[in-house]
Amino acid sequence: ADGQSDAVTLAPGDDNRTLDAGWVLPIQTPKLKLGDRLWDDLNSNGIQDANEPGIVGANVELLDANDNAFPGAPSQTTIADGRYTFTNLDPGTYRVRFTAPAGRTFTGKDAGTDEGLDSDVNSSGLTDNIVLVADNFNVDAGVLPPPVTQKVNLGDRLFDDLNSNGIQDANEPGIVGSKVELLDANGNVLATKVTEADGRYTFFDLNPGQYRVRFTAPSGRSFTARGVGTDRGLDSNVDGSGLTELINLTATDLTIDAGVLTLPVITIPPTVVPTTTAPPTTAPPTTTPPTTIKAPGTFCLGDKVFVDPGSTGGAQAKDGVGIPNVTLTLVRPDGSTATTVTDTNGNYKFCGLVPGTYTVKVDPNTLPKGSTNTYDLDGNRNNETQVAATTDNPDLDFGYIYPVVVNTVMTAPPATIPPPLPPDTPSYTGSESTQRALLALSMLLVGCGLFGLAHGRRRPVGN
Repeated sequence: ADGQSDAVTLAPGDDNRTLDAGWVLPIQTPKLKLGDRLWDDLNSNGIQDANEPGIVGANVELLDANDNAFPGAPSQTTIADGRYTFTNLDPGTYRVRFTAPAGRTFTGKDAGTDEGLDSDVNSSGLTDNIVLVADNFNVDAGVLPPPVTQKVNLGDRLFDDLNSNGIQDANEPGIVGSKVELLDANGNVLATKVTEADGRYTFFDLNPGQYRVRFTAPSGRSFTARGVGTDRGLDSNVDGSGLTELINLTATDLTIDAGVLTLPVITIPPTVVPTTTAPPTTAPPTTTPPTTIKAPGTFCLGDKVFVDPGSTGGAQAKDGVGIPNVTLTLVRPDGSTATTVTDTNGNYKFCGLVPGTYTVKVDPNTLPKGSTNTYDLDGNRNNETQVAATTDNPDLDFGYIYPVVVNTVMTAPPATIPPPLPPDTPSYTGSESTQRALLALSMLLVGCGLFGLAHGRRRPVGN
């Protein structure tokens, strides 16, 4: 092993031609290759079919058994037909990791019985351990097709709520020619339609997401109540402005409707009848109560804002003196509002209402200064009343007291001056002349006394 032979003894004249040495050449270990392809599994069956193309430009890494990048074998990028090859490898244990294109996922692993046609990676793109003792060109990975977003539709109809009950009844027609807008969650308009036959509209081929729908009612018309009943396909889905709530659209939804009241509420202004006045006092004008026309199936709320002089907490509700020109606000169930003003008798009324909970509020700034609420229907005495109504309610009164300042002025009657004597009255002499002079003087003194009395009383009460 050290290249030396054993000792040899030669006698004179001897030859020894048996001393040899052999050289052993080093063993050459063959280098190996590993690879195959990344392919598009078009039919998602986990097997490389003949018509399925490779994926070009994807990253492929060679790892050791501990999932560390293998030194001397940098990652590769798939080339034509999705091919890749790692070369000049020693026998050993390896793993391969593929990276799928953005938004794509890997197909099922080990489908079928042909190792050369299946996919060898798990859902993260990593193979099992590969013991490499010879070239291996069967390490493949299949990728599923891009996900297809299912398009959905949104729509239904705009209907004429003939009986104002908030529900689409069988005989109620659609409204044609009205604008309908599709909005995103931020209120931006995405698309616009016009209602067609039977009031129908549809927004087609939408991506799942969040939307709102905004309807435009015909001129002079208003929307019916929202969310009446239990059948979402038959109710109205909009508020007083024609806007739906946020719709989380995951599948086609053809139940988004809006109902419009048949008739608007028409209020005929009161007729003012001037009262003939005689100077110097002018009587206030009188008015006839407003006439209100209700839409079919609706009702009214209201009654009177009155002076409660005895602070009786409502005893004067029907008989007290009305307070005119007081502003009242009605808050509807959907939060929208309406206002009115009391007439000269303190009466008011809100009409065209559908069943729901309403709040009536008195604007205290329009009441006489210093007014205190002594009566309202719910007993809270806070200038407002809430009521759940399904029919006419004429008992929503509001009673008030307020200070009254009285300024009384006393005026003396005019002094009486005797009429002049007729031209043919004979003159008086002697004692008669004296008596007439005394009479005139007495009347003058009485007149002066009355004037002084009246002047002394021309002061406001309390001074």
